[in-house]
Amino acid sequence: MPPASYPTPLTTVALKFEKTSVFLPVTSKTTIGELKQGFVEAMAATKSRCSAAADAIQIYRAAHPSAAASSVSRPPGSSHTDPTTSTSPAWIPLPDPLRTLSDLAIVEAQTLGIGFQNEKGSFDPPVVEVWREEEPAE
Repeated sequence: MPPASYPTPLTTVALKFEKTSVFLPVTSKTTIGELKQGFVEAMAATKSRCSAAADAIQIYRAAHPSAAASSVSRPPGSSHTDPTTSTSPAWIPLPDPLRTLSDLAIVEAQTLGIGFQNEKGSFDPPVVEVWREEEPAE
């Protein structure tokens, strides 16, 4: 068993956009830049419409109540919320390609969103569609 000072080992993260999920093998030393490149390579092997280069995508993490206490710093205006629904998550961009998953406190099997560069040169926040089956009323 590794000492407590070692970061928790990671084996996979999920990158999502629209209805697509890409699961990539990772370690705690995997960088955001490597994740972006892995996503581009994985999508190149599919018939998906996604043919963006690694520098034309942005990786985001979902903000949740504990996000304020996390080690990720958020400059003003850096979190994004879909105004069309109150249940959509806010997204925090992870722009530094050299930051590791350990630096960012990304945990095992955490879902990250993908945003694409728009014609203005900025990145649109992720649009992730989640399918939910409703329980029949009794």
